[in-house]
Amino acid sequence: MNTVKTALLLGLLSAVLVVGGGMIGGQNGLYMGLGLAVVMNFSSYFFSDKIALMSYSAQPVSETVNPEAFRRVAPIVRNLCQKMGLPMPKLWLIPEDSPNAFATGRNPEHAAVAARGGAVFHIGPERDLTIFHGLDVQFVAVEAADLMRQRAAALFDAGAPCGAEANMAKLLASEAS
Repeated sequence: MNTVKTALLLGLLSAVLVVGGGMIGGQNGLYMGLGLAVVMNFSSYFFSDKIALMSYSAQPVSETVNPEAFRRVAPIVRNLCQKMGLPMPKLWLIPEDSPNAFATGRNPEHAAVAARGGAVFHIGPERDLTIFHGLDVQFVAVEAADLMRQRAAALFDAGAPCGAEANMAKLLASEAS
């Protein structure tokens, strides 16, 4: 359903550009609007993750680059991805103190998880939950949220109709005790 909504939205925006270009510049304006729509759709599909990461001045995280952040975040993300049957995304660090994380990318194979410094260096189950939420949001964008929530519910023994994040919190609480 998300794919249909996205296609409709991009089609509507493209139509506005094409019709607007035609109204302003006649036939040449129509072609310019069409060309602009094609370029915008192409770049938003293939480069939106890079644009989002650049806008936050995100820095890559690996064993050699930002090793302290990698040591703290990689095991959490790897564990969650293995439990959910997802590929390991690229990791990024945003130099801000707020405890938050987000994921971006056009599909699971091109995913990236960016965590703010406050989320990376915070100790406790909230850190894991914040990163889990970032992964959850990523798959809303690629129409796998329902599947991921079903997998998360099965993995975390969810019986109540609460969200996957609440189930993650239950899992973390049971592991802590």
